Order: sequence, then structure tokens, then C-alpha cells
Amino acid sequence: MDDISKSMAESIISNELIQDISEDIIDNFSIDIPAVIRDIPIVKYTVSLYSLGSNIIKRFELKKQLLFLKILANGNVNEKELGKRKEAYHRNEKWFYKEVESVSLFISRSNDLNKSKIQAYLYISLINKKINYEQFVEYLQILDLMMVDDINELISIGSHTENKKYDSSRCFRLMSLGMLAGGITMYCGESEIDKFYLTPLARGFCNIVLENQQS
Repeated sequence: MDDISKSMAESIISNELIQDISEDIIDNFSIDIPAVIRDIPIVKYTVSLYSLGSNIIKRFELKKQLLFLKILANGNVNEKELGKRKEAYHRNEKWFYKEVESVSLFISRSNDLNKSKIQAYLYISLINKKINYEQFVEYLQILDLMMVDDINELISIGSHTENKKYDSSRCFRLMSLGMLAGGITMYCGESEIDKFYLTPLARGFCNIVLENQQS
């Protein structure tokens, strides 16, 4: 197991280290690492290898990792299932590190802090057994390909039953990801998509986001 996965795994099970840290601290630190986050394992690992003052990419990646951990630590997580992961960490069980590697990979690929929040929502749903590992990875892959405004469009479509004005470019991108289906109406012998619907895949995704935003 590589060091970054091990430090991320330790950070996930040590959620008490980040529960009370504000998102403002995570979002606004730059060259100097605030004392309140220095003991978090992923922070220790990162600062031991990189000079964050001169490496904006690593600094942003650390912010994404910390925001993920913050949302996870304050989320409505099944403590029994989280406890299983603590035991798995100490026993070096492969299934837990498989989860951590998927999380770490997609956090590193993300280009927006808002995606880090949704990645945490998805992991909470995995821990709580609302989705399985295959669904978790599928959602991470889809999220990786989505623009943040596309996510907002998807949720908006799910919450409006009529008189919805669509952004067609966003909708067609979402259709290509299997998240939307189009309602086709015939006009003078020609077909035209005039309404979009969430697919079951998208409905599950939106439910996860909205449920965790409200908790």
C-alpha cells in the first residue's frame, strides 16, 4: 500500500481531527499550514514531501482532500460501518484500501472543490450501504466528467415538474453520460426534444446529493 493511500485511510478513520475545523480555514490557507490541521495524517504526508508555498497544484489537492474529510467527518455516517473500516485499516484489509484508492484517485482528478463535497456524499452513501462499491465507482466516474453547472442543471430538472427552461447544451452533455433522457414530440412530421427526464441513475445521484446537503 502506497504512503498516500495509507495517510488518506488514516485520515478517514481519524475524523475527530477535522470535525471542528471550519471550511473557511480549509479554503483560505495558502503558504502557511494552520496549526489546527497539521496533525491530520494527509497533511503531515503532503508537507513532508512538498513545499506548498511554491506548489499551487499540491496545495489545491490538499484543500480538496481536507474538504472531503471535513464533509465526511460531519456527515450522517453509520458509526458501526465506520467502525468496520477502522478495524480494516488496522488489519490492512484490501477492501478498505480499495475504497480509499478510488477516493484518492478521483479527488486528485477533480478540478473543483464542490466536486470534493459530492465525492464525500457518495462515500457516505457507500458506508451507509445505500449504494454498493460498483455504483460508488460509477458515480465517481460520472461526476469526474461533469461540469459543476451541469450538476446544478440536473438537480434543477429533478425538482421541476413543469415550466422548466432547459439549457440544451448542458442537457445533451448529461444525456451522453446516461443521466438524462429526452422527451420527443412530433411537429409537422419532424421530431424535437422538448422535455428532459432524469434516468434512474441520475435520480439516485440527485437523491444522494440532496439528502446529504440537508443533513
